[in-house]
Amino acid sequence: MELSDILNLISPVSPETVREFLSHCKVRRYQKGDSIVTQGLLEKSLFLVKEGVFRVGRVIDDIEDTICFGQRGDCFMSFHSFYAGEGAQFSCIAMTEVEAYVIDCSELEVLLAGYPDISRWFYKALSEELYLIEKRYVYFGAKDAATRFEVFIAARPDIVKNVPTKYIAQYLKVRPETLYRIRARYLRKL
Repeated sequence: MELSDILNLISPVSPETVREFLSHCKVRRYQKGDSIVTQGLLEKSLFLVKEGVFRVGRVIDDIEDTICFGQRGDCFMSFHSFYAGEGAQFSCIAMTEVEAYVIDCSELEVLLAGYPDISRWFYKALSEELYLIEKRYVYFGAKDAATRFEVFIAARPDIVKNVPTKYIAQYLKVRPETLYRIRARYLRKL
């Protein structure tokens, strides 16, 4: 997916601005299992995924949790690092080979100050992230595991194909054995 396509998924950005944005980016490739962002480390970059699937997770007291998944067209950054200069609170791990446009946050801030369409894009991207966090909180409190799985598989079929069951179970807040039973019932209905 080209950078212009990724940016324009959220908010219109002029071709001139895309060229300027691209001139500040590096394209990085990550192998399956690579840590793109590591929990606890300062990471002041924005990642815009050109190809691949990633998982955002967190480990607390040796217990691993999966927060969300991303795929081509999605963006990721550590807001703790960007905003407060603190270590990342989450890790971002490549579930497949991932290719991403990477821009240092100091360069992003220059673009935000000089390009109104990038400022609008960033505002809408942040708003979308907050919306999705709220939606996930409400959704997980109101739906049973089978419904959560059905909605997840409908919205993100590529992730189901590329991510081990244990991470999907973590995300859906069920044990892997429960997810196997839910998946089997779902497949029988098809």
